[in-house]
Amino acid sequence: MDPIAGVSARPKSPPTGRLKPPAGDRQPAGGRYRPGGGGLSQARSPGPTESARRSLALPDPTVAEMASARDLPALPAPGQVLKRRVQQLLPEADFKSEPGARWSKADLSELLRVVKAMSPQDRKALGNVTFERTKEIGGAHGQEEFGEIDFRTRDGKPAPVIRLANRSSQERSLGATAAHEIGHAIQGRGF
Repeated sequence: MDPIAGVSARPKSPPTGRLKPPAGDRQPAGGRYRPGGGGLSQARSPGPTESARRSLALPDPTVAEMASARDLPALPAPGQVLKRRVQQLLPEADFKSEPGARWSKADLSELLRVVKAMSPQDRKALGNVTFERTKEIGGAHGQEEFGEIDFRTRDGKPAPVIRLANRSSQERSLGATAAHEIGHAIQGRGF
């Protein structure tokens, strides 16, 4: 108890339940009472866009309408983003795919993981590499291979073509297959 004021020094607990409307016609500054359960809400004035829409009686825009606006730039597909990330690490790298094979997001993620793990010296040695997705790669004794490398040159420089078959993707070994073939390319067999 505070001897001067004659009241307890302990703070009062906040009121519980619904807020009651203010007495008389007065409303609290910045607030608006909504009968029926809203309590007090912060007052807001309509912005210029909302005012224009009200004056023109335009319907509220939907997300689909906003997304289909013609002046918005198209976002690149996830696969394109991943290819660009690989090309940031291997600036001269190229990507191809034959009919019946395509680069999936998972394939490109695995390839990016492998390239990120390489040392800068190994990335430089890889040079003008082309990564190609193929439907299948025939192997010895009639067994299908997961990948292969073809040693070529482009502009007088080594330009290996690393082919990765659908089988490597289907069996979730594209990353390991790519790392294996990249090892051959760095070692320079065939040059």
